[in-house]
Amino acid sequence: MMFEAIRGAELRCIRYRGRDNDWYRRLVSSGDFDVCDYPPNEPVEPRIRSIVECDTKYESLDALADAFEQYLKSTEMEHFYFDFKRSESSDSLLHFHRCSVTAGSYRHVGAFEEIAIKFVDDKRVRIVHQHDMALGPTPIIAKWIISDDKMHSPMWFTRERETRPDVPGFDHPW
Repeated sequence: MMFEAIRGAELRCIRYRGRDNDWYRRLVSSGDFDVCDYPPNEPVEPRIRSIVECDTKYESLDALADAFEQYLKSTEMEHFYFDFKRSESSDSLLHFHRCSVTAGSYRHVGAFEEIAIKFVDDKRVRIVHQHDMALGPTPIIAKWIISDDKMHSPMWFTRERETRPDVPGFDHPW
């Protein structure tokens, strides 16, 4: 909960004053290292976990993508909304979303985030978001999985998972 509070503080007013390298790694991976008051004890490499696998009760990719869109729409605010686009491939559904923010005469349209969704088997799904930056859409996907009663037991992986199936997973994305 503290990590989420740090990430959500608009004015960067919540600081990390500890010296735990696991916390440094999490903050580096999320792009929030600037809230640390002290340097790390040893070099810290970010671990960007952009792959999540979880058990699902959804029976089709379309049903799963519909649930994700409904979740995003339920999080819209007065000046913040999402647009959606789907592109099907042979064994997965590429799902794109774009966020737009409007405030007075200011309008920002975020780039489409590409999210590949595919079934690993009939009860397990893999969601890969295509980014190499800090968390990207990870917090949104993580909150959706936690809130959806048809998604269970998420395990988060780095990109190494695509080439090395023995890479361990984590129960949290950062």
